Amino acid sequence: MKILVLYYSNGGNTKRLAEQIAKGVESVNGVDSVLKHTRDVTKDDFLEAAGIIAGSPVYFGTMA
Repeated sequence: MKILVLYYSNGGNTKRLAEQIAKGVESVNGVDSVLKHTRDVTKDDFLEAAGIIAGSPVYFGTMA
């Protein structure tokens, strides 16, 4: 099973959180994580994923 861990990070903090989440996903037997920045995600990444975890900073109350 693949889990897509998708993130947007301008300063690096959200990326570091996404990396730790991906490690947690990988700790589950039979589950792989695919860690990608929003600019690098493809349609196939979404189609192949059994689940999606999205991370985004908030700017003035709105997701990036």
